[in-house]
Amino acid sequence: MDETLLNEVDGMTDLLYEKQGSYLQGKGDGILESAQLMVDSGILTPEKAAELFKVRKEDIRPRNNK
Repeated sequence: MDETLLNEVDGMTDLLYEKQGSYLQGKGDGILESAQLMVDSGILTPEKAAELFKVRKEDIRPRNNK
């Protein structure tokens, strides 16, 4: 009985970590998107956006939308 309970708790813990990882990935994607929008609108340079939003400069690609 105790081993069954431990296996169930272990499975729930794995699921919790998966959900948390997905949440953090989504949050990170939102931060990168915000940095990209600031660059695209001409408010920040890619370097400054990377510094302020704490993302890699290589992940921000300047696009000329104007």
